[in-house]
Amino acid sequence: MQLRFDECEKARFGYRIARLTLDSADESADAERIVEICRTSSVEMLTVRVPTNNIALVQALEALEFRSMDCLVYYECPTEDIPAVKPSTVEIREATFGDVTAVAEIARLCFCAYSGHYHADSRLDRVKVSEAYVDWAQRSCTDRELASCVYVPIVDGIVAGFIILRQNSPTEGEGVLNAVHPNYTGVGIYGQLIVRSKQWCRDNGMKRMVISTQINNLKVQRAWSNRGFHLYKSYYTLHRWFV
Repeated sequence: MQLRFDECEKARFGYRIARLTLDSADESADAERIVEICRTSSVEMLTVRVPTNNIALVQALEALEFRSMDCLVYYECPTEDIPAVKPSTVEIREATFGDVTAVAEIARLCFCAYSGHYHADSRLDRVKVSEAYVDWAQRSCTDRELASCVYVPIVDGIVAGFIILRQNSPTEGEGVLNAVHPNYTGVGIYGQLIVRSKQWCRDNGMKRMVISTQINNLKVQRAWSNRGFHLYKSYYTLHRWFV
């Protein structure tokens, strides 16, 4: 089990926050051992993701003061499976430095009340949580260590949304954050972004694309299912504070 730390989170929230994602095959995962590792590593708050088929571990963590925050679902799709689609009704291009402000504003509008695990934790400042998404979107436009590619749809010369893509391995790409401006929802832009993202994965040699969201975000899951994606894994997200 390997804890991950992010200095940006320390700077933003003022706590030493760690993350731990467990694999369904990790037989060494034990609730008391997780707590011990956190204490010896001076962790002040831990975010742990547990495969939903390991309900016994979830219950053991809850008995040790962990609290459930969300349920994350992952979808995947082979990139060679891109059926013939109608020509895009909007221009979709890679983001440039000049798009940073527009992308940040869309992130601010779309993630101010998002149902993610940080928003669910009452000990975290909700304004700072929302700004974390804004910062993530901004930095992704300029930092290729954070994101491999960012696409933006253009409607009448205006940035109408974005999707941030990351190459996880030579064979896998991931959509890590995406949104469409509220003024442009319901007209098919999001679906076109997903198709373009699959094409980007395929054109760069990746065999599959993965993407994730909270279980209650049904609208985007329908959009993914309609474009060849299927559910393949899920996690419970839990937090525990040590201070």
